Amino acid sequence: GSYTNRQLLNEFFSNYISGENQKVTMKGPITATKDGQDYPSTVLDGVLDENVIALGYEQGTLAFGGLVTSATQSGWEVKSTGKTVRGAYANFMNPLNVPLKITDVSALAKLPETIKYHVDIVKFVEEFDCESNIFAQLSIGPGIVQGHDDITWVDVPANDKVTYFSIADPPKGSKPETCPPSGIPIYDFSCCFATLTAAYACYLNPGIQDDPSTGQLTTDYMPFELDANITMLIDNAFEVNTTYDQPWFPLYFGWEVYGGYLSDLELSCKSYTFKD
Repeated sequence: GSYTNRQLLNEFFSNYISGENQKVTMKGPITATKDGQDYPSTVLDGVLDENVIALGYEQGTLAFGGLVTSATQSGWEVKSTGKTVRGAYANFMNPLNVPLKITDVSALAKLPETIKYHVDIVKFVEEFDCESNIFAQLSIGPGIVQGHDDITWVDVPANDKVTYFSIADPPKGSKPETCPPSGIPIYDFSCCFATLTAAYACYLNPGIQDDPSTGQLTTDYMPFELDANITMLIDNAFEVNTTYDQPWFPLYFGWEVYGGYLSDLELSCKSYTFKD
């Protein structure tokens, strides 16, 4: 179709997956040319002009939870690029009766509030003061399937769900930094970004801040807000570019995220002091 039609269809599908009801006007028959064959106007041309309400998807959220572990935080190297990808496992629901192929994702995961903290990274003998209300920029691409760099998309069967690896990077426009900022870096991003996941898990659980081994969890997930742009192939044929905003998305975590593990920064909740 034309550019205008494509934009309208993108908007229609974005509203549908966001659960919004929409008024649709159906008109016809119309003159058309298909496969080189003309179908001229007839006496019935335009006899149908009807407004209907297309109901939005009402069976819950499409992104219905994720999981972060020490392994997903440490990540793995993508041989084709030489870079290391890190992130979390995400779940996605296909609400359609036909398969979807997700070919591109650009999502911003935001904290519902700003957290401020001081972190002591004993491994580097360095301390940092951090503040953030943005968790990460999420995407897909080479590395989402470990050992198969050529797979950069996510297939979702009709009326089914799938778990995939979502790459987490610093928000777009972040100042280029390394962690540690001097010496041999472990990360090609700031120590504040590197420590944020454990910081948020500890912040939500005051009972484990003094003693991660014996304290009690208040919650085993971190809530986020998602603002996403998603490109999909519907039935492996028709491409749509959608916007999808989700006000609540839970990211679950285990003990190794907050308890102090022998990996990368060797952090635990005792590494943090939170500020008002």
